[in-house]
Amino acid sequence: MNDLINHLLPSIEHFRAGGYWLAFFAALIETTVGIGLILPGSTIILLLGALSARGYLDTGDLIWFAVMGAIVGDNANYYLGSKYGTKWLKDGFWLVKANHIDYARHFMDAHGAKSIFFGRFIPSVKEVVPFIAGSLRMNRKTFMFWNVLGAVGWGFEWVLAGYIFAQSLNLAELWLSRAGLFFALLLIFGGILYFLKWLLVRKGKQFLLIFTSLCQSSKAATTKIEPSLKIQLVKPFTGENFMGGAIFYRREGLYHFSGIKICVTSAQGVFLRITNTFLLRMVFFL
Repeated sequence: MNDLINHLLPSIEHFRAGGYWLAFFAALIETTVGIGLILPGSTIILLLGALSARGYLDTGDLIWFAVMGAIVGDNANYYLGSKYGTKWLKDGFWLVKANHIDYARHFMDAHGAKSIFFGRFIPSVKEVVPFIAGSLRMNRKTFMFWNVLGAVGWGFEWVLAGYIFAQSLNLAELWLSRAGLFFALLLIFGGILYFLKWLLVRKGKQFLLIFTSLCQSSKAATTKIEPSLKIQLVKPFTGENFMGGAIFYRREGLYHFSGIKICVTSAQGVFLRITNTFLLRMVFFL
């Protein structure tokens, strides 16, 4: 669709008036009895409506030319029907077969004058109904009333359909780019969830046992301190040996300063005990 529009842009851009007249003749020829069955006039109007959404044609003017072309084409059909209807309705003519005529005639019998309006929106009927109306000598004013209403509705239908379609393409491009990013993130997130689910199903029991073992090891290491690390606190010295409330401990009859070294040694002991117990239990589980 975009390639076709871009191919048409140069001629429409330099000869905008040609676009309006193209809409006029497309609408006129499509409703001409016989020719309208093979010429895709509605498709041409649709494409021109898409061009108007890009700013190359005025939407209001385009609708006007399409409506006028449809009215002129229907009136040409009415004239041909009033002039040659009796002869042509017997066996059909050119691309208009007898079944087309019978179907349009039954449609007119069912809906009366309103068939001029409703038939405008039905393929293979809109090309024949004005011709039959002329052959039946339908009142010209009645025909014109319903014909104008149908042509206006048809023009708005196809021009605005193309206009909205072109606008939706721009909107679709914007949302597709955002949706692509969202879809990629959704795939990544879904993959992570699927992996975690697989991991829990296959290895969940082992991870639970390891976590429980780690908690038990930490508790055991912090409640059972090695005897060699126990200290006996004494009151701080006074006088010249006073060190601002520093704590001393006694081991083998000697006093020793209990500073950072003791704290580090104690922490190392706890960590080594936790690690040792944890590794032993890991080997047991595996």
